[in-house]
Amino acid sequence: ALTLDGGTGGAITVASITSGGDLTVTDGASATFSGDVNADAVTLTSSAGTIAFQGNTVIDTSLSVAGTVSGVSFTGATNTVAGATVFLNQGTLTLGDESTDSITFAGGLDTTGNATNPATVNVAGTVATTNSALDLGAVSLDAATTLDSGATGGTLNVGAVTGGQALTLDGGTGGAITVASIT
Repeated sequence: ALTLDGGTGGAITVASITSGGDLTVTDGASATFSGDVNADAVTLTSSAGTIAFQGNTVIDTSLSVAGTVSGVSFTGATNTVAGATVFLNQGTLTLGDESTDSITFAGGLDTTGNATNPATVNVAGTVATTNSALDLGAVSLDAATTLDSGATGGTLNVGAVTGGQALTLDGGTGGAITVASIT
């Protein structure tokens, strides 16, 4: 297990983590993982700035994001997260930064309807679940985007969509799709 604590003002910078095991970020001004990350359970408890996963990221067990985290971003080309994931951070959530990026949340994804949730969700590329619910609040399209709840479909709920980029919504064979608005 690896715990990173940068105190209230320290920036955390890690090139890569490939050994697996649990990863916890408990505090810091920000945290940047510039290369690939392979971890079991990842727990993000507090950060004044963004916790950025810039390389390909594999989280084998679960991802937990507390309301005391400001921002979280996944901008590697290929990312996978096991378990149901609820983002409670209050700043920005970025899922991809290019149309070729992909991130899959095997157990589902939720960014809305809780006491705290991201103020902004930026998406690019493919954001998918494995036949599980994909619940997003308001989203901004940063590049061409596909939101996909799996081949046999989980529900796909999206708030207001802005950004003017191409958007594909795929609920599979049985997933209901609900979108608040697209502008």
